Amino acid sequence: MDRSNETDRPPTAVIQVDVDGFWAVRRCYGRGGRPEDEDPVYREAVPALLEMFRGLGISATFFVVGADVQVPWKRKILEKVLDAGHEVANHSFNHALQMGQLERKQVESEILDCQQALIEVLQVQARGFRAPGYSCSLPVLEVLERNGFWYDASLLPTRWGSVLRWIARRISVAPGSPVPQFGARRNRKSGIGPFWTAGGAKSGPNEKLACQIFPLMEVPVSVTPRLRFPMHGGIGFLLGKRYVMRAVGAIGRTVRFLNYVIHGMDVVDGQRWPVISGWGQRWLFGGSGATRLKFFTAVCSHIREHFEVVRTDRWVERMRKGG
Repeated sequence: MDRSNETDRPPTAVIQVDVDGFWAVRRCYGRGGRPEDEDPVYREAVPALLEMFRGLGISATFFVVGADVQVPWKRKILEKVLDAGHEVANHSFNHALQMGQLERKQVESEILDCQQALIEVLQVQARGFRAPGYSCSLPVLEVLERNGFWYDASLLPTRWGSVLRWIARRISVAPGSPVPQFGARRNRKSGIGPFWTAGGAKSGPNEKLACQIFPLMEVPVSVTPRLRFPMHGGIGFLLGKRYVMRAVGAIGRTVRFLNYVIHGMDVVDGQRWPVISGWGQRWLFGGSGATRLKFFTAVCSHIREHFEVVRTDRWVERMRKGG
């Protein structure tokens, strides 16, 4: 009987969208806002991404903030996400960047309040979670495991977090304030492929024993294999399509699993919807929405061509059953 070699199979990819409302993005850089305010992430970005995924035949995972779920007009847009066959996952209730530094009870409140909103408003029992700012911490993992989540996608295993935080402080309207984004220093050497968080130990995703001990999968945001430099979303847009395509190829050949993340704000027209002001706005959020959408369409099309693209929850379910 002919048995295909494992390497003959295409590598796996999941595509995830962080639906941080415009108010939440502004708060990351020292500005104000409320979930109820007019929001181009929901009005423009989410519909554009839904159309892009429809055209490419891709099922994605949308991480949503509980405070946005409770806004009636935003709920209607999220219902369209579900109707299109995408996964809706938990992104905390208030989008607190300091989540990795919060007390356990506060962490539990952020996660479970969002979960309750998803259940009551959308009738969704979220299987996955991502902490704002990639705040992967042991209290977060323990709360998720204790409450029946299947996976966490908070880990950004990069060596460049301090550099990215320095840049974020420079462009913030409050430069002296801490910006706890881009993961913790302790995670810079963590695994860059998925692993079971078995009591804090790393093990391969096909090891059933680890799953039985601590049935929570960590699905890290992908970084380049050697330098561990981020290549997702807006960072990839700044570095260019050639860089992202090469990074995607290297991840496919070595890790054989890609978690490509887009933020809703990545496809918002920064000329009409300024998050901050001055050079920081032009550099980080510049470019028309159409230009940005064209970039992400090209990247996602390339991923679909070279990877098996699956919904995150469905892939994790497959691994829980033994691969």
